[in-house]
Amino acid sequence: MTDPTYIIRYTAYVFGMVVRADAPWKTIQEFVKYAKENPGKVTYGTPGVGTNPHLAVEELGILTGSN
Repeated sequence: MTDPTYIIRYTAYVFGMVVRADAPWKTIQEFVKYAKENPGKVTYGTPGVGTNPHLAVEELGILTGSN
């Protein structure tokens, strides 16, 4: 990875969501729309179940109706 694009920061922890510069989305809204329109095509990684990054993505799913 040589040129990540930062599209959102969530909580006070220093982690975020990065995508390739040529990704089809540039905002979190575009990402959520893509994920909803393409079930099973979006994956994510975290340090483990119950960690802050994991829970942040789960909350994002709840808030956007994507879970």
